[in-house]
Amino acid sequence: MQRLIEVLKAPGSQSPITVTAPMQLVLPAGVLEDVHIASAIDDDEKLDNHSGHGLKKATLDRWLDNIVKASGSTPVFVLIVCGLLAWAFLGIPYGHSEEWPILISDIQAILCYIFDSFIMRQQFNAHQQHIRFSASLRSRHQNLKNMLLQLSCQPRVAGGAALVQESPQDTFEVEVLPEGWLGWLATKASLAFGHFITLCLFWAGIFVWLGFGNYCDWSNQWQLYINSATSALMVLIFAFLAYIQEWHGTSTQKCLTRLTQIDCDLEKSLRQATNYATENSTIIVAPPSMSKIQRAIFYYADLVGTLTGIVILIIVIVVWIALGPLLSFNANWWLIIGTYAGLVGMHDGFVLRNVQKNLRMREDETFEQNKLEDIELLEILGARAHQESPVQKHSLSYRISNRISNVFSHELAVVVGLLTVIGLLVAATVMGWSTTGQLICNFPPSIIESFVMMVVLSAHNMSDGQRRDDLESFYATRVQVAKYVQQFSRHSIALSEQGKLIKILE
Repeated sequence: MQRLIEVLKAPGSQSPITVTAPMQLVLPAGVLEDVHIASAIDDDEKLDNHSGHGLKKATLDRWLDNIVKASGSTPVFVLIVCGLLAWAFLGIPYGHSEEWPILISDIQAILCYIFDSFIMRQQFNAHQQHIRFSASLRSRHQNLKNMLLQLSCQPRVAGGAALVQESPQDTFEVEVLPEGWLGWLATKASLAFGHFITLCLFWAGIFVWLGFGNYCDWSNQWQLYINSATSALMVLIFAFLAYIQEWHGTSTQKCLTRLTQIDCDLEKSLRQATNYATENSTIIVAPPSMSKIQRAIFYYADLVGTLTGIVILIIVIVVWIALGPLLSFNANWWLIIGTYAGLVGMHDGFVLRNVQKNLRMREDETFEQNKLEDIELLEILGARAHQESPVQKHSLSYRISNRISNVFSHELAVVVGLLTVIGLLVAATVMGWSTTGQLICNFPPSIIESFVMMVVLSAHNMSDGQRRDDLESFYATRVQVAKYVQQFSRHSIALSEQGKLIKILE
């Protein structure tokens, strides 16, 4: 019984993350070899055995991760866009029927419900990857610091800072997060979708629709107009969000691999130069403290990010199909599945934004610790820290978007969203679950969820910009330290050759 209780309590629990970066073995005694930055940059293989931040996953988890990866692939995104275009053009001959707009509403609700699960899992996977990478850097930091101090105290490295300054950092300037034309286009499109102006245009469209309400006698058809428009928009946003997160996640993975390799090279070279044999420290990243409401949100999010949410949807779809003959497959029957998935989807949208914010805050804290430790390394060399780009933090649109994102990420926003779902269910029940009653449970959630997902996309853009700057900073620091070790090696060899020459002359 106790074991069952523990299993039920497990979802959403934030366990401590323990990482120990493996000590890099020193090659047999010999001349200190240069740190090959270029080779580190070109190596795209996974380096879990060097970084200590790899995780062995169960078969089911790997299977789910592969499905999530496929959902964010270019073919899937193109297929969905083509499907939306096909629906729009077929709407010319079939758009006058009541079932046609309901069809896109049902498809949208089911697709977005599924994408909710995929995007949630994307976020959790990326979070684990970032936290473990950060911890692996911290695990090596103290030893790197001690070895640099030992190296800088040696007489032959007097003026070590000058050695770094002799060779400017831009000699090793390499794009840490390379993007082809497709990646550049996707990033620009993401910025456009999540821009504050786009959010304003969305609400302008809603007010225009409301303005035609009286003209259309506030009819069901009038409600279906906005329901169809927001449904198509939401399918596009969900597909694009999964695509851009997968694209940026893949790019970040390559960058983490490169940074890990150069960190390993630094450790190895410094151990060769100093004969330092102390193992790297163990870093424990403690779970964040959270309120009971936040704990409940993470519990639900963890269920959504696994098979549980999709299994529940499959069960509901089976029941819905079974009810078809009883309801003669009428308009009410078509709306049932859209009503269920739409209401749940709206709630999931709030949860998605809340989880996104909380995971990012935890990552920001541990990355900030990495930055402070990097400054300590640079101080030993007498070098300046990498200057961060402003990421448009001072623009009005950035500040407004950030404020909106913070409002929708609050745990109380999730509660308000849940209460809204309950209120809509009560309203539909009072109306006897008629077509109008079900439409009330369809188009308001569709409008709200569309806006929330645009906010999620906007927040992803801001977070991605900050994370890129963090990785650029880590890379720049390691380039400077690597350059110092290279210069030390060459300086040592020159002094050694000079000593041999003096002995010969004597």
